[in-house]
Amino acid sequence: MSKALAGRVAVLTGGTGGIGAAVAGRLAEAGAEVVIGSRKAGEATGAGDGISGQDLDVRSARSVDAFMDKVLKRHGRIDILVCAAGSCHSAGLGMLSDADWDDEIGTMLSGTFRCLRACLPVMIDRNWGRIISIASDIALLGSAEYPAYAAAKAGVVSLTRSAALTGARHNVTGNTISPGWVDTAMARAAIGALARTEQVEPQALLDALTRLMPRCRLVDPDEIASIVVHLCLDTSGAITMQDIAVDGGARWYMDRLEVAQ
Repeated sequence: MSKALAGRVAVLTGGTGGIGAAVAGRLAEAGAEVVIGSRKAGEATGAGDGISGQDLDVRSARSVDAFMDKVLKRHGRIDILVCAAGSCHSAGLGMLSDADWDDEIGTMLSGTFRCLRACLPVMIDRNWGRIISIASDIALLGSAEYPAYAAAKAGVVSLTRSAALTGARHNVTGNTISPGWVDTAMARAAIGALARTEQVEPQALLDALTRLMPRCRLVDPDEIASIVVHLCLDTSGAITMQDIAVDGGARWYMDRLEVAQ
């Protein structure tokens, strides 16, 4: 792979598994120095050349500020921010606890805000930056089963667009990627929890979900990671304020299915 991101420093939250791990690997392959911030930072050790890990809890402003300070002291810059930290609890609005709501909003929406607040001024000062937040297709669709997740991700889309507007004249872009069902441990756990609620077998539910996708399969994390790398290139400076669906066409298909019904 071309080292198109050589010399760039990328900060990635929640990068020790699933989508985040794929993104970290792809960014490092492209030449970026990747710093993963995670509550499981130890898992980033040995993840690959150019990848390091530091403790980070995006639910805490103090933790975020300390993490970013360490990155700046060590590397002197932050060029790329990828917000991929996630949390998911299966519970409808009538059953959703305050603790689960606070965890999901705190991890995904407030966590993204804290990271943007810390990184955006650094990028503006250097007149270059790339911000990519991982959202979700249900940010627009809503979800009876995952209302907190849907609300948090919808906020992430709007917040990232606000960051893009703030940095627009300083060569700082901001985009979100909204996957559908991705083949990750978290997604399979969510499918399992939903299957228990619906009293069906997890495989049967998975089969039903994939039948709603034109490509009839889950999205591979690496398919998302490749788009992240593309958005980070110098030649991608005109791509900003976009929410990019990576769902195998499921959103397009489901919109038209509802119209047909």
